Amino acid sequence: MNKEWLSIAQCLNTHPILFEKPTYKIKYLNVLEYFVGKYSKEDVFSKELLNVYKEKLLDGVAYSYNVKDIRKAAKGATGLKFKGYKLFSYRYNLLFDCFFINSFLNKEKAQKMVKEIKEIFHSRYHNKINQLFDVLYNGTPANGYEMLSEQLKCWTSNKKHLEKSLRKILITANMSAGKSTLINTLIGKKVNRTQNDACTAKIHFIFNKPFEDDYSYEWDYNLDLNASLKELMEDNPQNVENEISVGTYFRTETIPKERICIIDTPGVNSSLDKHHQELSYDIIKSNDFDRLVCVLNASNIGTFDDQAHLQFLADNVKDRPIVFVVNQLDKFDKDEDDIDECIEKVREDILSYGFENFYICPVSAYAGLLAKKQMYGESLSEMEKIELQMFILKFNDNYSVMKKYFMFDRDESIKAKEDETLNEKCRSLLKKSGVLNLEKILFE
Repeated sequence: MNKEWLSIAQCLNTHPILFEKPTYKIKYLNVLEYFVGKYSKEDVFSKELLNVYKEKLLDGVAYSYNVKDIRKAAKGATGLKFKGYKLFSYRYNLLFDCFFINSFLNKEKAQKMVKEIKEIFHSRYHNKINQLFDVLYNGTPANGYEMLSEQLKCWTSNKKHLEKSLRKILITANMSAGKSTLINTLIGKKVNRTQNDACTAKIHFIFNKPFEDDYSYEWDYNLDLNASLKELMEDNPQNVENEISVGTYFRTETIPKERICIIDTPGVNSSLDKHHQELSYDIIKSNDFDRLVCVLNASNIGTFDDQAHLQFLADNVKDRPIVFVVNQLDKFDKDEDDIDECIEKVREDILSYGFENFYICPVSAYAGLLAKKQMYGESLSEMEKIELQMFILKFNDNYSVMKKYFMFDRDESIKAKEDETLNEKCRSLLKKSGVLNLEKILFE
């Protein structure tokens, strides 16, 4: 399976037959199962997408597949009237789903399916079937398909998304630099474990979707298009490969101009397994990425491990543009710690290894993560709520120092208002903590 298919978003949350009776839904799914079995028997993505349809539409209702009575089931499924419309029925939603599950952007397969689909539809609908095919695969205007408005919007968004170029952002660091927290912050949700000792030697490819569909995908030996947080946090022991791929919507304030793939690499100084370093170094040396981000721990600059990693990068990718993220500045107090001194120390170290094309970006990934959790309705523990309020206050001070190192918004004056809502304060915190600056550097 092509990993980039993990960038496709679903449109099940607004599916029109969600409110129909289970008996009708089963007939509907019988037809989808028939076409998947015939046209996508070896297609892992199509088969798993059908399973997600079953889970969503039936929600625990027992399902049976009647292969012998498929034509009768199909005619039953296409015969009910669409509520609220006099001229249209679910037949076109069914047709759309057959295409979306089996032949998205595969025009040749869709043409084969159309021929058989017409056999279970009355001839009076054949022209409309041809027209819908032209809408999806030839780009003709979608006139007269009001019942498909959300599904067509989904198709168009996915199509435009997959037509964009892919920007690969490789992120590397020593352990304890906060790399996983930074990745979760950029994505706006937890997809990576942050416990160093639990991490295994795997390269994670994380693809963004065009819109939020409330589904996270994972390809880890098996393909799961409805992966739970528990499944995302636990590697499948059956996967003997070095890769895990994930697809999810990135909750960012900066809308990426390209498709994004964040490549997460194991910590290069892991004491658990030297294979972690080998795996990370191999993919860095492959040069198969567009942006390289090296994360450094602001409270632990200049360690032997940092020096060794900088030397490796200088020996292998010195000529590539590199973003050095100085992370964990939430641990700095303006009155006791010198952010300027920290940044200048990093700059001196980088220059001493011969880097010329680089940018230093100070951030607090953890402050940004808590801000996004609040903004997007994620639950926060009582301690996280306290920490969030503390960061809002702390970065009112730290921003005055940090902003001069920002590429974006560094000259903008941001003052807290007494009547600001918590979400407005969190959006301001994204800017003051450096997360928004980093988003713009990486995604624009």
